[in-house]
Amino acid sequence: MNQDTNRIKSFTDLKTWQEAHKLSLIIYKLTKDFPKEELFGLVSQMRRCVVSIVSNIAEGFSRETYKEKVRFYSIAKGSLTELQSQLLISKDLNYIKKKEFQKVAEQSVKTHKLLNALIKKSKQIQNSKFKIQNSNKGFTLLEIVVVIFVITLGLIGVLSLVLQNIQAQYVNTRTLVASQLAQEGLELVRNARDNNFLDEVWFSEGLVAQDGSDNITVYFDGIDVVITPSVTGIDDNDAQLMIDVDGFYIHGSGDYSGFNRIVVLQNNYADEYTNASSIVQWKDRGKTHQYVVDTVFYDWR
Repeated sequence: MNQDTNRIKSFTDLKTWQEAHKLSLIIYKLTKDFPKEELFGLVSQMRRCVVSIVSNIAEGFSRETYKEKVRFYSIAKGSLTELQSQLLISKDLNYIKKKEFQKVAEQSVKTHKLLNALIKKSKQIQNSKFKIQNSNKGFTLLEIVVVIFVITLGLIGVLSLVLQNIQAQYVNTRTLVASQLAQEGLELVRNARDNNFLDEVWFSEGLVAQDGSDNITVYFDGIDVVITPSVTGIDDNDAQLMIDVDGFYIHGSGDYSGFNRIVVLQNNYADEYTNASSIVQWKDRGKTHQYVVDTVFYDWR
């Protein structure tokens, strides 16, 4: 059957309708020779059936939905089956000759096959469209689970990025504070050196340890620089930086800021300069971080 809907513009282009139309002409021609007493009997019924066949095929073609098309094509099929039954009665009553019956029977079978194919094709299109339409109306449990899983993964990814960003900002903030504290350590030592010079303390006599060693460590008590060998490392309590009531970082009383600071000095009396390293240390999630600033103090007098 060649009923390509891309080339069918009218119901008359349907092969099924064309064969049903041939069947209707044969029936009208045959029933002309039926006995007159059958005019309102078999003649009327057979003609009504054959008209119903071609009419319902035409009406089905004009319908918008394939569900309606199938309904009218099925009515046509019912009328065709009824006609075939009436043809058998007419043959048994000898109203139709054997040769004529063979011809009309073959035409009815041909029409029946085409009509069946048309109904089957229409149902297939109807079902495929129904599935496509309903696929947008709901989801299976598996589809819902997959969607939830994908959304969850996406949210976890976004949350991970947000947490990483927050952590990075936190680390950056702590690093910035540490850099400022390290610079402040060097400035306090520089102020101590300059105060020594103003008090006419010679360079070689300033910022030295009590035991006279060249490699010393300093910490701060308020605004005074304390030179002492007692601070053996940055983990000592004396190296802790506190936050006072005004929010300043100090070596003294207050709430522990989480930062420790020392300045390590190495004097070179021959060339009259001192190497200084200001070290600030803090811990975050069990990991130790340090920020170190180095400089050289010269005898500017």
